[in-house]
Amino acid sequence: MLPGGAPPALPPAPTKPKDGMMDVYCPKCGEPWDTDCFHDEAAASATTYARVSAAFRLNGCRTLASYGARCSEPSTATDTTFGLTRQAAAAALYSVLGDDMDGAASELSDLFD
Repeated sequence: MLPGGAPPALPPAPTKPKDGMMDVYCPKCGEPWDTDCFHDEAAASATTYARVSAAFRLNGCRTLASYGARCSEPSTATDTTFGLTRQAAAAALYSVLGDDMDGAASELSDLFD
């Protein structure tokens, strides 16, 4: 508390230019994907977003067959907070957040954007 009983001011929220899109990363190679791709894949393979995103969390890029996706050379870039590669951070977040892909995208954006 400050003199007079006022609480201290909070620091301003960090501002980053955003284009409205946040990526999730392949847990195998670290390749970035927009989550809209999961909707496209679900439509192309006559399944659901939930099934596609669950398969992506386990199998990575190869889940997105309608895009002809295959894993690329694994990423070696690391975040400055934890020293994790994109794929290691993605795998850890998917393990913790489960099917909350928007939450994972938000957390990954904080680490890698």
